[in-house]
Amino acid sequence: MQQYMDLLKDFSGDIITLLVALVLGGLVGIQREVSGHEAGFRTNTLVCVGSALAMLVSIHMHEAYGGDAGRIAAQVISGIGFLGAGTIIRTGLTVRGLTTAAGLWVMACVGLTAGAGLYAVALAGTLCCLIVMVVMGWMEVRTVNGRRGSVCSVLLEIENRQETLSQLESKLDQIDRSARIEEVKYLEDNYVEVNILVHTNENKHGGDVVQLLSQLQGVRQLTMMF
Repeated sequence: MQQYMDLLKDFSGDIITLLVALVLGGLVGIQREVSGHEAGFRTNTLVCVGSALAMLVSIHMHEAYGGDAGRIAAQVISGIGFLGAGTIIRTGLTVRGLTTAAGLWVMACVGLTAGAGLYAVALAGTLCCLIVMVVMGWMEVRTVNGRRGSVCSVLLEIENRQETLSQLESKLDQIDRSARIEEVKYLEDNYVEVNILVHTNENKHGGDVVQLLSQLQGVRQLTMMF
Protein backbone atom coordinates (compact mmCIF):
# COMPACT_ATOMS: atom_id res chain seq x y z
CA MET A 1 0.00 0.00 0.00
CA GLN A 2 2.85 2.34 0.89
CA GLN A 3 4.34 1.68 -2.51
CA TYR A 4 1.20 2.94 -4.23
CA MET A 5 1.08 6.00 -1.98
CA ASP A 6 4.68 6.85 -2.85
CA LEU A 7 3.91 6.43 -6.55
CA LEU A 8 0.89 8.70 -6.20
CA LYS A 9 3.04 11.28 -4.44
CA ASP A 10 5.67 11.15 -7.17
CA PHE A 11 3.09 11.94 -9.83
CA SER A 12 0.92 14.29 -7.80
CA GLY A 13 2.08 17.24 -9.89
CA ASP A 14 1.08 15.47 -13.10
CA ILE A 15 -2.31 14.58 -11.65
CA ILE A 16 -2.90 18.23 -10.73
CA THR A 17 -1.90 19.21 -14.26
CA LEU A 18 -4.47 16.84 -15.76
CA LEU A 19 -7.16 18.14 -13.38
CA VAL A 20 -6.36 21.72 -14.41
CA ALA A 21 -6.69 20.70 -18.08
CA LEU A 22 -9.95 18.94 -17.23
CA VAL A 23 -11.41 22.10 -15.68
CA LEU A 24 -10.19 24.46 -18.42
CA GLY A 25 -11.43 22.21 -21.21
CA GLY A 26 -14.74 21.79 -19.40
CA LEU A 27 -15.27 25.55 -19.16
CA VAL A 28 -15.09 26.01 -22.92
CA GLY A 29 -16.93 22.73 -23.51
CA ILE A 30 -19.90 23.87 -21.42
CA GLN A 31 -20.21 27.04 -23.47
CA ARG A 32 -20.17 25.08 -26.73
CA GLU A 33 -22.64 22.53 -25.36
CA VAL A 34 -25.09 25.20 -24.24
CA SER A 35 -24.79 26.89 -27.65
CA GLY A 36 -25.69 23.60 -29.35
CA HIS A 37 -22.50 23.23 -31.38
CA GLU A 38 -21.06 20.00 -32.75
CA ALA A 39 -18.07 19.68 -30.41
CA GLY A 40 -19.41 20.17 -26.91
CA PHE A 41 -18.49 19.46 -23.31
CA ARG A 42 -16.86 16.04 -23.62
CA THR A 43 -15.02 16.75 -26.88
CA ASN A 44 -13.36 19.96 -25.68
CA THR A 45 -12.50 18.39 -22.32
CA LEU A 46 -10.95 15.31 -23.94
CA VAL A 47 -8.93 17.44 -26.36
CA CYS A 48 -7.54 19.57 -23.54
CA VAL A 49 -6.75 16.62 -21.24
CA GLY A 50 -5.24 14.61 -24.10
CA SER A 51 -3.01 17.50 -25.10
CA ALA A 52 -1.85 17.96 -21.51
CA LEU A 53 -1.12 14.25 -21.32
CA ALA A 54 0.94 14.41 -24.51
CA MET A 55 2.93 17.31 -23.09
CA LEU A 56 3.58 15.45 -19.84
CA VAL A 57 4.78 12.39 -21.76
CA SER A 58 7.09 14.61 -23.81
CA ILE A 59 8.59 16.12 -20.65
CA HIS A 60 9.10 12.76 -18.93
CA MET A 61 10.57 11.17 -22.05
CA HIS A 62 13.01 14.05 -22.32
CA GLU A 63 14.00 13.71 -18.67
CA ALA A 64 14.45 9.95 -18.96
CA TYR A 65 16.05 9.59 -22.39
CA GLY A 66 16.95 13.07 -23.58
CA GLY A 67 16.19 14.23 -27.10
CA ASP A 68 13.60 16.72 -28.26
CA ALA A 69 11.07 17.44 -25.52
CA GLY A 70 8.55 18.89 -27.94
CA ARG A 71 8.44 16.10 -30.50
CA ILE A 72 5.39 14.27 -29.13
CA ALA A 73 3.60 17.47 -28.17
CA ALA A 74 4.16 18.91 -31.65
CA GLN A 75 2.10 16.10 -33.16
CA VAL A 76 -0.92 17.35 -31.24
CA ILE A 77 -0.99 20.57 -33.27
CA SER A 78 -1.00 18.75 -36.60
CA GLY A 79 -3.18 15.88 -35.41
CA ILE A 80 -5.96 18.13 -34.09
CA GLY A 81 -6.53 19.29 -37.66
CA PHE A 82 -8.19 15.97 -38.51
CA LEU A 83 -10.61 16.32 -35.62
CA GLY A 84 -11.31 19.95 -36.47
CA ALA A 85 -11.97 19.11 -40.11
CA GLY A 86 -14.67 16.69 -38.99
CA THR A 87 -16.63 19.51 -37.38
CA ILE A 88 -16.72 21.65 -40.54
CA ILE A 89 -19.91 21.08 -42.50
CA ARG A 90 -20.87 22.64 -45.83
CA THR A 91 -24.57 22.83 -46.58
CA GLY A 92 -25.30 24.51 -49.89
CA LEU A 93 -23.61 27.90 -49.71
CA THR A 94 -23.26 27.85 -45.93
CA VAL A 95 -20.16 26.61 -44.10
CA ARG A 96 -20.60 25.73 -40.44
CA GLY A 97 -18.17 24.57 -37.78
CA LEU A 98 -15.19 26.84 -38.46
CA THR A 99 -15.39 28.44 -35.00
CA THR A 100 -15.78 25.02 -33.41
CA ALA A 101 -12.73 23.72 -35.27
CA ALA A 102 -10.70 26.77 -34.25
CA GLY A 103 -11.87 26.33 -30.66
CA LEU A 104 -10.66 22.72 -30.62
CA TRP A 105 -7.26 23.83 -31.89
CA VAL A 106 -7.06 26.50 -29.16
CA MET A 107 -8.05 23.97 -26.48
CA ALA A 108 -5.29 21.67 -27.70
CA CYS A 109 -2.84 24.54 -27.22
CA VAL A 110 -4.30 25.24 -23.78
CA GLY A 111 -3.81 21.60 -22.87
CA LEU A 112 -0.18 21.71 -23.99
CA THR A 113 0.34 24.89 -21.97
CA ALA A 114 -1.16 23.30 -18.87
CA GLY A 115 0.92 20.18 -19.45
CA ALA A 116 4.05 22.33 -19.43
CA GLY A 117 3.04 23.64 -16.00
CA LEU A 118 2.15 27.15 -17.18
CA TYR A 119 -1.20 27.21 -15.38
CA ALA A 120 -1.65 30.98 -15.40
CA VAL A 121 -1.00 31.16 -19.14
CA ALA A 122 -3.38 28.25 -19.76
CA LEU A 123 -6.07 29.99 -17.71
CA ALA A 124 -5.53 33.23 -19.63
CA GLY A 125 -5.82 31.35 -22.93
CA THR A 126 -9.07 29.76 -21.78
CA LEU A 127 -10.51 33.13 -20.76
CA CYS A 128 -9.55 34.60 -24.14
CA CYS A 129 -11.27 31.70 -25.87
CA LEU A 130 -14.43 32.25 -23.84
CA ILE A 131 -14.37 35.99 -24.55
CA VAL A 132 -14.17 35.32 -28.28
CA MET A 133 -16.95 32.73 -28.25
CA VAL A 134 -19.35 34.49 -25.85
CA VAL A 135 -18.74 38.24 -25.94
CA MET A 136 -17.61 38.56 -29.56
CA GLY A 137 -20.27 36.09 -30.65
CA TRP A 138 -22.89 38.32 -29.03
CA MET A 139 -21.40 41.38 -30.74
CA GLU A 140 -21.30 39.63 -34.12
CA VAL A 141 -24.98 38.70 -33.97
CA ARG A 142 -26.02 42.27 -33.15
CA THR A 143 -23.70 44.18 -35.46
CA VAL A 144 -21.86 42.35 -38.24
CA ASN A 145 -24.57 39.83 -39.17
CA GLY A 146 -27.12 42.59 -39.46
CA ARG A 147 -25.08 44.18 -42.24
CA ARG A 148 -23.53 41.10 -43.79
CA GLY A 149 -26.60 38.86 -43.61
CA SER A 150 -26.42 35.64 -45.55
CA VAL A 151 -25.61 34.55 -49.08
CA CYS A 152 -28.30 33.10 -51.30
CA SER A 153 -28.13 31.58 -54.76
CA VAL A 154 -30.54 32.64 -57.50
CA LEU A 155 -31.03 30.38 -60.52
CA LEU A 156 -32.41 32.40 -63.39
CA GLU A 157 -33.45 31.10 -66.81
CA ILE A 158 -33.50 34.00 -69.22
CA GLU A 159 -33.42 34.59 -72.96
CA ASN A 160 -29.95 34.61 -74.46
CA ARG A 161 -30.12 38.08 -75.97
CA GLN A 162 -27.54 40.85 -75.55
CA GLU A 163 -30.04 43.46 -74.37
CA THR A 164 -31.56 41.03 -71.86
CA LEU A 165 -28.17 40.15 -70.34
CA SER A 166 -27.25 43.85 -70.21
CA GLN A 167 -30.46 44.52 -68.26
CA LEU A 168 -29.53 41.69 -65.90
CA GLU A 169 -26.12 43.23 -65.14
CA SER A 170 -27.74 46.61 -64.53
CA LYS A 171 -30.32 45.03 -62.21
CA LEU A 172 -27.59 43.26 -60.23
CA ASP A 173 -25.84 46.58 -59.62
CA GLN A 174 -29.16 47.94 -58.41
CA ILE A 175 -29.66 45.02 -56.01
CA ASP A 176 -26.17 44.72 -54.59
CA ARG A 177 -22.77 45.70 -55.97
CA SER A 178 -21.29 42.61 -54.32
CA ALA A 179 -23.68 40.33 -56.26
CA ARG A 180 -21.89 38.30 -58.88
CA ILE A 181 -22.67 35.81 -61.62
CA GLU A 182 -21.18 32.50 -60.48
CA GLU A 183 -21.97 30.30 -63.49
CA VAL A 184 -23.71 30.48 -66.86
CA LYS A 185 -25.10 27.41 -68.65
CA TYR A 186 -26.34 27.59 -72.22
CA LEU A 187 -29.64 25.79 -72.67
CA GLU A 188 -31.59 24.78 -75.72
CA ASP A 189 -34.15 27.07 -77.40
CA ASN A 190 -31.91 30.15 -76.97
CA TYR A 191 -32.05 30.36 -73.17
CA VAL A 192 -29.30 30.52 -70.55
CA GLU A 193 -29.32 29.46 -66.90
CA VAL A 194 -27.51 32.03 -64.76
CA ASN A 195 -26.41 31.21 -61.20
CA ILE A 196 -26.17 34.46 -59.19
CA LEU A 197 -24.83 34.90 -55.64
CA VAL A 198 -26.59 37.67 -53.74
CA HIS A 199 -26.12 38.95 -50.18
CA THR A 200 -29.30 39.45 -48.16
CA ASN A 201 -29.68 41.18 -44.78
CA GLU A 202 -32.31 42.83 -42.60
CA ASN A 203 -32.64 45.70 -45.11
CA LYS A 204 -32.67 43.57 -48.27
CA HIS A 205 -34.77 40.40 -48.07
CA GLY A 206 -34.83 37.51 -50.50
CA GLY A 207 -38.34 38.49 -51.63
CA ASP A 208 -37.08 41.89 -52.72
CA VAL A 209 -34.37 40.26 -54.84
CA VAL A 210 -36.90 37.95 -56.51
CA GLN A 211 -39.23 40.86 -57.22
CA LEU A 212 -36.52 42.93 -58.88
CA LEU A 213 -35.21 40.08 -61.03
CA SER A 214 -38.70 39.03 -62.08
CA GLN A 215 -39.13 42.45 -63.70
CA LEU A 216 -36.57 41.53 -66.35
CA GLN A 217 -37.84 40.75 -69.84
CA GLY A 218 -37.38 37.21 -71.07
CA VAL A 219 -37.36 35.51 -67.63
CA ARG A 220 -38.72 31.96 -67.90
CA GLN A 221 -37.89 30.58 -64.46
CA LEU A 222 -36.59 32.05 -61.21
CA THR A 223 -35.50 29.97 -58.20
CA MET A 224 -33.88 31.14 -54.97
CA MET A 225 -31.88 28.85 -52.67
CA PHE A 226 -30.57 29.79 -49.21
